[in-house]
This record gives sequence, structure tokens and C-alpha cells, in this order.
Amino acid sequence: YPWPGNVRELRNLLERAVVFGAGGEIRAEELPAQVRQGAVRGGEARMSLEEVERGYIAEVLDHCRGKKGRAAQILGISRKTLLEKRKKYHL
Repeated sequence: YPWPGNVRELRNLLERAVVFGAGGEIRAEELPAQVRQGAVRGGEARMSLEEVERGYIAEVLDHCRGKKGRAAQILGISRKTLLEKRKKYHL
């Protein structure tokens, strides 16, 4: 799968899979749908970075049951940055 993002995004994806995963290994069902389905081919539409970021933040917040401090820690950003992104994405 040709990773469309940068190394930090890949690291965050893997950390998320470890945190949300059950057990000692990362399973395919713990990865985002676009990764499970493989590379986007040819002229198919890709998600924008903002769409990916919004979706990821929403997933983390849901997993943390709205606990912003824990969500910010998982995301690797400050609580203030998380609050700004929540406002930006209307989360």
C-alpha cells in the first residue's frame, strides 16, 4: 500500500491501532477502511488531508468518550490544539 501521507501520519495510524487494538498484534480490522481496502487506484477520488484529520480526531474522541486530555495525548497534540481543531471541524 503506497502511503499517501507523511511519516508522522503513519506513526499516528500505527499508534492508534496499538491503543485501540485488542491483544498484542495489529489486525486488519483495526486499520482505517482505506488501508484495509488497499491503495486507491488510478483516477479515483482521494480524501483530503483535512477529511482524514477530521475523521481521525472524531474516532479518537469517540474512543476516549469525549475525554479531551486523553484524546490529545493519543493524537500527539496539545489539549489547546485539539480544542481548536474541534472548533474548526465542528466536532
